[in-house]
Amino acid sequence: MKKVLSLVMILILSLTACGGKGGGASDDPNLGKYIGEEYSGDGSNWFSLSEIFDEGESYIELKDGGKGVFCLGGEATDIKWSLESDGALTLKRDGLESNGLLQDGCIMLDDLWGNEVYTLYEKEDADSSPEKTGDTLLDWWNGDWYGWWKMSGCSGGYEDMEGEWWDVCGSIDIGFYRDDLSTLADTPLVRRTELPFDVTDRDVVLVDDVLYTGRTARAAIEAVFSCGRPKTIQFAVLVDRGHRELPIRADYVGKNIPPSRSELVEVRLPEYDGETGVFLMDIAD
Repeated sequence: MKKVLSLVMILILSLTACGGKGGGASDDPNLGKYIGEEYSGDGSNWFSLSEIFDEGESYIELKDGGKGVFCLGGEATDIKWSLESDGALTLKRDGLESNGLLQDGCIMLDDLWGNEVYTLYEKEDADSSPEKTGDTLLDWWNGDWYGWWKMSGCSGGYEDMEGEWWDVCGSIDIGFYRDDLSTLADTPLVRRTELPFDVTDRDVVLVDDVLYTGRTARAAIEAVFSCGRPKTIQFAVLVDRGHRELPIRADYVGKNIPPSRSELVEVRLPEYDGETGVFLMDIAD
């Protein structure tokens, strides 16, 4: 009788340990809902997934036993999933397969159901902040950064990096967004727009030398929206000369100078003009 009971207990424990085929057990930390965040057609330029599929949620939900749900723009379907020890993730549905990687609370699919599309999902309510080390300086260094930074005072293995710098700044051309475009030349001068990042859900600060009527600022805001949907847009100027024609104001102002409309305000910078200064000049009639 004891042998029979022992055999039954072994069978129960074995079945419990097996869990669901291909998926995690109920205490698997990978189980949960992963919200669709971004997509890319080439792996370099990323865009908001919700901006394209805006009719409903986009997510992947991994459930116990290798079962789950894939939802794109509010259209949900059941899936099967499996996860390898190296983080390789496979999703299957209706004869289709999608492969990717699950790591640090994020899912990256590099072939959405056989299509050459990259999609990124982040686990719902996941804490994406770096783990604290207890070292105040190191935790500060590992935190979130934005703007620009420059290497100076380098020594040892960093000597070769002296003077190097990085930024998250871009430049936009407002040529096609001017409200006087029809009065300009048949072929207006269009310069290059360079935005090495996606503006969607970002805090964007527009920077200009002189704020005057507000028409240039309006065109710049429209140009930014043509590249994505930022979280906020703020405006910084070196000089605010007044005489506004549109309800535009700067959030950050270096100097308020109220010249007459017959005067020109010119800002000179050493990188472009060889000198630093703000100059008032009469406009010839």
